[in-house]
Amino acid sequence: MSVNFNNGTDCVNFSNTNAVAVLRALGIEPFDECGDLYGQMGGAEFRERVMLALATDAQVASPGFEDRGWAHVGRSATYMQERLPELAELSRGAGEVWWG
Repeated sequence: MSVNFNNGTDCVNFSNTNAVAVLRALGIEPFDECGDLYGQMGGAEFRERVMLALATDAQVASPGFEDRGWAHVGRSATYMQERLPELAELSRGAGEVWWG
């Protein structure tokens, strides 16, 4: 899944599992009314949510596991603190942010 910024060139890519965790850490329900992993919001509001998540030291660790032959790698406890600054920088001055 990509998080895109309205300048037409910048985006950040996440696995769907990590995208859901990041959006939920920002207080955003990642699924639209049809159940699709898609949404959008103004850049200023998105940036405020990112800055709040950084200030509250959001951490969403996830252990790896295997499910019916699929390996799910997991997520480190510092994942959010590593990825949220990317979103903060790219959302600076963005008029609109969308994901999907």
